Amino acid sequence: MKNLFSWFLVYSILVGSALLHALPAQVIIIRHGEKDPVTRGLTQQGQERAAALAYYLTQTDYLLTYGPPAVLFASRSVPISDRLVPRTIETMMPTAELLQLPIHSPFNGYQVNEMANLILNTDTYDGENIVICWNHSSIHDLLKAFGYQAPFKCSSVNKKYPDCRFDLTFVLTFPAPKPVAGKFPYATVFLQQLIFGDLTCQSSCNPPNLPPSPCSFNSPHSSLAELVCDTPCTNVGMGDD
Repeated sequence: MKNLFSWFLVYSILVGSALLHALPAQVIIIRHGEKDPVTRGLTQQGQERAAALAYYLTQTDYLLTYGPPAVLFASRSVPISDRLVPRTIETMMPTAELLQLPIHSPFNGYQVNEMANLILNTDTYDGENIVICWNHSSIHDLLKAFGYQAPFKCSSVNKKYPDCRFDLTFVLTFPAPKPVAGKFPYATVFLQQLIFGDLTCQSSCNPPNLPPSPCSFNSPHSSLAELVCDTPCTNVGMGDD
């Protein structure tokens, strides 16, 4: 009886430890689609991106190493928002319909620590592939909340992530590598290359990589910074998200 109790105690400790350290296998972070400066919803191009993302997120091999997306998250409106349905949720709707999954939106775009803590400390997400659609002004902070950083940061202090850039995908795997010299590891950034006008690797690849071939960066790279920060684009959104 004593041996049985000891075995049960050890088993309970091991199971409890496993749950405590339960982690998703992968987190994919994207920005919402292009926004209309008047309605602040998705433009036609944003709707096209949302439709394309449904197949991109579910049929692109390099995003499916850990299986298809199992959980979908999107940031919710802040109290001052005039949007009943945030464009982050609008962007995820085609993917949710394709996968027959709900879209969870427990936090607004500024609650990055709460978002990361929920995913990193919920045992039901253990080993899962999770997609988050977020606001660009907080994506750098969201990456840090997960223990990562982007391999680019634009020169302007207030514009670390350009307003007109909607075509990037950040991929984080877990457990995250430990920080080195106080610096977080770099997330892998993929260029979506989904619709006309999206960034491609044309400047660094000859011929350019097109879907489904990955065009990615996971370390600071001059060509990535040049592409993301300096490539001119006309579809500039308004506001901070």
